[in-house]
Amino acid sequence: AGEDWCAEGNTATIRNGKILTWNFAPNPHLCTDHQDVIAEYVSLYNSADDIDGVMALFSEESVITDHPMAANREGLTEIRSLEVSDRDAAAGVDPYVISNVGVSGYTVTWDHVWTNDAGEDWCAEGHTATIRNGKILTWNFAPNPHLCAT
Repeated sequence: AGEDWCAEGNTATIRNGKILTWNFAPNPHLCTDHQDVIAEYVSLYNSADDIDGVMALFSEESVITDHPMAANREGLTEIRSLEVSDRDAAAGVDPYVISNVGVSGYTVTWDHVWTNDAGEDWCAEGHTATIRNGKILTWNFAPNPHLCAT
């Protein structure tokens, strides 16, 4: 009741202004605002004790590339290991803050400030993630993370 459903890839054959055939896309799903998936990731990451919640935002097909701690990771097992290591090196309270969030189709872009357990703020500009069916399918980490200017 009142739910929006999305499906990507519907096709139709049209002749003389009339629809002759209509092929519905596979895997209809509840629509999500793609930036909400990234916002949920930030919230769960910052909670420090909900790795299962973080992992629910990924699938076995998910890929993380160019992470400064581990380069590339594929699938739930590798991504979980990366997420645990990353969070263990982070500050205890709200270590991940995002800004400049943009959305174009299935792609979400953003910048971040990440605070490590030594209290250093690291900045990176230009994260890119592809969101499908409410999951992070690909996440290309921003290039050249650097200590933030004070």
